[in-house]
Amino acid sequence: MQNRIIFHLVCASLICCTNHKSIVRSSSAINRQLKILLEEKEFFKLESKLNLYKDSLANEDRLYYQSFLENAFNRNEESLKTIDSLLQNYHLADSIKAALNFLKLDCFFKTFQYAKAAETDGSLLNHSQQFFDKDELESIKNKALIYNALKNIAAQQSDISANDTINWIKDELGLTEIPVKCRTQNYSCVFDTRANISSITETHASRLGLKMLNVSYEESSGSTGIKFKTKMGVADSLYIGNILVRNVLFQVMPDSILKIADKISLHIIIGFPVIAQLKEVHIYNNGKMIIPLHPSKNPLHNFALNELDPVILLRTDEDDPACDL
Repeated sequence: MQNRIIFHLVCASLICCTNHKSIVRSSSAINRQLKILLEEKEFFKLESKLNLYKDSLANEDRLYYQSFLENAFNRNEESLKTIDSLLQNYHLADSIKAALNFLKLDCFFKTFQYAKAAETDGSLLNHSQQFFDKDELESIKNKALIYNALKNIAAQQSDISANDTINWIKDELGLTEIPVKCRTQNYSCVFDTRANISSITETHASRLGLKMLNVSYEESSGSTGIKFKTKMGVADSLYIGNILVRNVLFQVMPDSILKIADKISLHIIIGFPVIAQLKEVHIYNNGKMIIPLHPSKNPLHNFALNELDPVILLRTDEDDPACDL
């Protein structure tokens, strides 16, 4: 049998570091344990502890931690319902409301509800700045620029009508590349599960005819730390194999930032928001990638995200550590 890697894809969790102190109404010892696990983004341990202590917790405490776990494990719609239940039915401290609304930002973005994300972001800036530290506040302000530019953009959608097979290759850097069709042209794109958002050079954004949004903001290169101005653009449609993906958001970057060496440039990167909508991807070592129409049911539960960084549960003889990739 051919070797293969199977990805079961989830959306991201964005965990706010805002003080959680006011939520405590149940056993303070239990809440301290859960609070620490949440702050350390130990999602798997938090899930186990929450299941163990759920009957000992006040309902609002249980729902609070549950909302973060639902977000972490790709249940964003459920997380939004849980958050709304908390905000509507319980008397919560303002700091807790701020933490929950910050979590809603991520849920809205990951479900492509950009207008709601913009509205929630504006509310945080207008009413809850005192509950965030400097870095968190800068992040909220940066997101406000993006969400307001996106608020009239339709949600990303993927149309998978049958099992699909895509050929992939390794480029000079050892990265996986797949063919992507936009309009009548085929482009070789990096398939990157570590990319928080799909990215493209300014030159290729023009070639693909992206709709440019009226926004620019400062980013930094993870590998070099170099800061640069980046823009946003939307592809009305593109094809990955026979799969049609509409309203694809791209971060439009200066050509120089995606240039690795004199002769090597990463022109287009397909990132996690697109990959996640494929739901399941089988990657074979013979250069084939299969995307099934119906994702398989699998009891394996060892994948989460810290923001958009994968967290994998690895079993050892002594513990089950969660490792960032």
